[in-house]
Formats: sequence, C-alpha cells, structure tokens
Amino acid sequence: MQADLSSYQQFKRQFTDRYESIWSHLFNQCHEQLDIKNKNTAVVKLESIISSTFALSQNKGFQSMTMRDLSEHSGISMGGLYTYFSNKQVLASTIHSYLEALCSEWYETLPIKQDQHADHLLAQVRLHLYLSELLKNWFYFVYMECRHLGTQLKKSVMESELKTEQMLLQTLTKGRDNHEFKSSVEANFIAAMIKAMLQDWYLKPWKYHGKKITIESYAQHLQNLLTQLVFI
Repeated sequence: MQADLSSYQQFKRQFTDRYESIWSHLFNQCHEQLDIKNKNTAVVKLESIISSTFALSQNKGFQSMTMRDLSEHSGISMGGLYTYFSNKQVLASTIHSYLEALCSEWYETLPIKQDQHADHLLAQVRLHLYLSELLKNWFYFVYMECRHLGTQLKKSVMESELKTEQMLLQTLTKGRDNHEFKSSVEANFIAAMIKAMLQDWYLKPWKYHGKKITIESYAQHLQNLLTQLVFI
C-alpha cells in the first residue's frame, strides 16, 4: 500500500480504513508489553486513559498531573490504571513508542525511486504534516512533555527528532548529488529548517488558525518554499 497524499481528506480516509481503530492498533502493538489480555475491554480503557492524559496535560501539565487526577478524569479506578500503566513514566514512554512506530509504518509506504528525490522530499513533508494533523494531540504531547520525563525518555525523543531530520537530509543530499537539486543546497541546514516548520504546525496551531491557514495551504506554502530554495 502507498500513502494517498492527494489531499488531507483522502489520507485521513485511507488512515481510518487501514485500522479498525487507532486504539485497537495500539493494543495490538503494545499488549504484550502491557500484559493485557482482554482486547475489547482494553481498547476502551486505553482510549479513556490516553485521551484523559492529553486533556490533563494541556490543562495543567503532565508533570503536575497525578495518577489520581487521571483516575478521576478517566473514570477508571486507581487499581485499574495500575493494571495498564505502573506509573506516569511508563504511560509517557508507551505514547512515544507507539507514535514513533506508527509514523515509521507510514513512512515505509513512500516509494523511493531513483531520480525522483524531489517528489520523495515533498511526499515526506506532506506525510509528516498530515500525520501530525491527524494525531496532533500525540505529537504535541511527545514534544512538550516526554523530553522532561527522565534521561532515557528524553534521549529517545531526541533520537526520534534526529531520525526524521536525518531522513530529510538523506533525500536532500541524494537529490543534490544526483543534480535534481541546486548544487548550492546546504542540506543540513535545509533539513533542520524543514523539521522546525513541520513542528511549528502542531505546536502553534493558533497562529495558523487565526490566519485561516489550513493544513492543505500550509503544505502548499512549504512546498512552494522548498521549490524556490532547493529545486533547479
């Protein structure tokens, strides 16, 4: 299967069709790690726990949130919560690990063709934007909260960011060396710039909503900018 990036709505439809639900997919990915057996019950509770985590994090901050806060907001007993996540660190790590795996799964749907690095670069950018729009609470949580929750998780989040940047850098470098991009392209700088602009979309949505800039127009503006900076 190849990601349908013809429009955000088409990608959203394809994403929805691919999974029974994102919570069911999360269960399939993580049930052995979480030692949960009953899928039907687990899917409902995972949705409640993680959705409540996102809501509380945006309201008071994940560091200030307690497991009791989470229990009250989600309607799940303290004992029930600990059945799924022994502490906040495990909860945050699960959210990060799942998002990283999900994004990697979709990036693998992008075909890499010789002499088409320009198309591949634009596809990488658009896919990342569409995923972050569809999973904005996940992206926002991982960026804003996980880097403050211990050395190992902070390291994992930083490695994920560098992985995305390295992916962009590889495409830029290959395209430049293959004379598809301008020879003057500073690949390292452009890759870092793209990554920052991708993050800006889900970190500061108010800035773009106020200007009535949609995900489609943002993707097009970024594409136009890359065309001017990079393409021959």
